[in-house]
Amino acid sequence: MTLRMTAAAISIAVLGMGIGACNNDEQETTGQAHSPTQPTRSMTLPHGVTASLPAGWDLVRKPINDVIYPVQVLAAASFPVDLGETRPGCRRVLEQEPPGGVLVQVLEYTRQRGLERFPPRKRPFRLPNRAYATHECAGPSYSAVFRDHRRALQAFVILDRRRVDPRTRREAVQLLSSIRFASPHADRHLRRAVLEGVRRDFRAAIQGPSGFVNCFLERFGRQLTQEELRRLAALRALRGEPAAARALNGLAVKSGDVCGGRRWVPQLTEAAHGLGAG
Repeated sequence: MTLRMTAAAISIAVLGMGIGACNNDEQETTGQAHSPTQPTRSMTLPHGVTASLPAGWDLVRKPINDVIYPVQVLAAASFPVDLGETRPGCRRVLEQEPPGGVLVQVLEYTRQRGLERFPPRKRPFRLPNRAYATHECAGPSYSAVFRDHRRALQAFVILDRRRVDPRTRREAVQLLSSIRFASPHADRHLRRAVLEGVRRDFRAAIQGPSGFVNCFLERFGRQLTQEELRRLAALRALRGEPAAARALNGLAVKSGDVCGGRRWVPQLTEAAHGLGAG
């Protein structure tokens, strides 16, 4: 469902459907209400995201497909969503969407290269007509790229605009207008939680060479970049803590070897648990 964009594709997207850039004769939907305001629920989400969810909407708390990058930072639907216990397929959620339903997904490109290709976010959010197209397995949907607090983002609003209820469409745009993105520095909290988990993992393990733990923590902490943290947190949400622990141990090999041997690195299960602190 997500759209994997190359640098060239991002450039085309920015030129063709930049947020807020629309012709005067082009109908659009903004975040301004055209009917009495409906109740909303304020939500604090992982990845430094807050949003106001319209009444009757469901927050989708797991990735809606098996793509790890770009990272899903928000998904919500105007209809109930059942992802099941197995890894979701590309079409699973779309098959549950009623004719008048709306699904919103926001993705983040955590690799900071090319940030300048994403136009600044405008408020209120807008859905220009020319931003509507068929986007891979997302099907007919709006897609817009933007940046906010030095974060590169892409929003999909998946709907059938011939059949969608205008109020539901406005609610989707109001949801996108309500989102607030924390600075990338918010990942410091997640990094601390992971490293605290590493310390707990070492306390439960066989003692290694003198100084190994301190050496490992220093070097491994450098490996936990913003990009790695977001990737690992997405992996944990999608495939569970055991998969995240295996990925952490794979990342830890280099630091372990430098500090005296990878064999002294325990299974990083508590560290994987810490990935849920975002």
